[in-house]
Amino acid sequence: MNRIKELRKEKGVSLQQIADVLGVTRQAIQHYEVGRSDPKTKSWGKLAKFFNVRVGYAMGLEDER
Repeated sequence: MNRIKELRKEKGVSLQQIADVLGVTRQAIQHYEVGRSDPKTKSWGKLAKFFNVRVGYAMGLEDER
Protein backbone atom coordinates (compact mmCIF):
# COMPACT_ATOMS: atom_id res chain seq x y z
CA MET A 1 0.00 0.00 0.00
CA ASN A 2 1.29 3.47 -0.82
CA ARG A 3 1.99 6.12 1.82
CA ILE A 4 0.14 9.07 0.28
CA LYS A 5 -2.42 9.41 3.08
CA GLU A 6 0.22 8.96 5.78
CA LEU A 7 2.46 11.62 4.20
CA ARG A 8 -0.45 14.00 3.63
CA LYS A 9 -1.59 13.78 7.25
CA GLU A 10 2.00 14.07 8.50
CA LYS A 11 2.42 17.31 6.56
CA GLY A 12 -1.06 18.56 7.50
CA VAL A 13 -2.29 19.21 3.97
CA SER A 14 -5.73 18.63 2.49
CA LEU A 15 -6.78 16.35 -0.33
CA GLN A 16 -7.45 19.46 -2.41
CA GLN A 17 -3.93 20.81 -1.86
CA ILE A 18 -2.42 17.57 -3.14
CA ALA A 19 -4.89 17.52 -6.03
CA ASP A 20 -3.81 21.05 -6.99
CA VAL A 21 -0.13 20.03 -6.95
CA LEU A 22 -0.83 17.07 -9.25
CA GLY A 23 -3.46 18.76 -11.40
CA VAL A 24 -6.08 16.10 -10.64
CA THR A 25 -9.37 16.02 -8.74
CA ARG A 26 -9.75 15.59 -5.00
CA GLN A 27 -11.58 12.35 -5.74
CA ALA A 28 -8.55 11.05 -7.65
CA ILE A 29 -6.39 11.63 -4.58
CA GLN A 30 -8.90 9.71 -2.46
CA HIS A 31 -8.69 6.83 -4.92
CA TYR A 32 -4.88 6.92 -4.76
CA GLU A 33 -4.95 6.82 -0.96
CA VAL A 34 -7.16 3.73 -0.76
CA GLY A 35 -5.44 1.93 -3.64
CA ARG A 36 -8.41 2.09 -6.00
CA SER A 37 -6.13 3.61 -8.64
CA ASP A 38 -2.49 4.65 -8.92
CA PRO A 39 -0.92 7.97 -9.84
CA LYS A 40 0.87 8.18 -13.17
CA THR A 41 4.67 7.97 -13.12
CA LYS A 42 5.07 11.74 -13.44
CA SER A 43 2.69 12.28 -10.52
CA TRP A 44 4.75 9.99 -8.27
CA GLY A 45 7.72 12.26 -8.91
CA LYS A 46 5.68 15.35 -8.02
CA LEU A 47 4.40 13.70 -4.85
CA ALA A 48 7.89 12.67 -3.78
CA LYS A 49 9.20 16.19 -4.36
CA PHE A 50 6.25 17.77 -2.51
CA PHE A 51 6.70 15.49 0.50
CA ASN A 52 10.51 15.52 0.26
CA VAL A 53 10.77 11.73 0.14
CA ARG A 54 11.98 9.14 -2.36
CA VAL A 55 9.47 7.93 -4.95
CA GLY A 56 9.86 4.36 -3.70
CA TYR A 57 9.03 5.48 -0.16
CA ALA A 58 5.86 7.29 -1.29
CA MET A 59 4.87 4.19 -3.25
CA GLY A 60 5.35 2.01 -0.16
CA LEU A 61 8.15 0.02 -1.80
CA GLU A 62 11.03 1.31 0.36
CA ASP A 63 11.44 2.10 4.04
CA GLU A 64 14.08 4.80 3.51
CA ARG A 65 12.68 8.27 2.99
